[in-house]
Parts: sequence; structure tokens; C-alpha cells
Amino acid sequence: MYLLDMNIKKYLKIGLLVVSVTLAGTLLTLRLTGLSPGHPSAEEYANAERSARPGLWLKGEVAQEALTNWDWVN
Repeated sequence: MYLLDMNIKKYLKIGLLVVSVTLAGTLLTLRLTGLSPGHPSAEEYANAERSARPGLWLKGEVAQEALTNWDWVN
């Protein structure tokens, strides 16, 4: 019985390690290749009622001060 418990723990550890390595590899690949937000055409904007598909990393300058004028959004 004890030997069976050790085998289950061993397989769980191996399974968790495989999942962790796969997840880390996927995130590293996406970080290196980039997954920027998609910007659909104007017709797709209207049909989807949203501005873009989400991405993982945004590129550009980091804002250093608070934005007070949001008129450009509309």
C-alpha cells in the first residue's frame, strides 16, 4: 500500500513538472515572438462592439503622468 502511494506521488510530481515546463515554454515563446493586440477593420469594430482583441504585451512608451483629457477616446 505504501509503495502504491509513493508511485502516485511520483507520477503527480512528474505531471506537475511537465505542465509547468509546458506553460513556461509557451509564455516564453509568446514573449519572444510577441502577441500584440489585434486591430480589426472598421466593419469588424462595429460588428463585434469592441475595439480590439486582447494581447499579452503592449509596446510603446510608458506614461509618466496621469491622463486628464480623454476626448480622443470617442
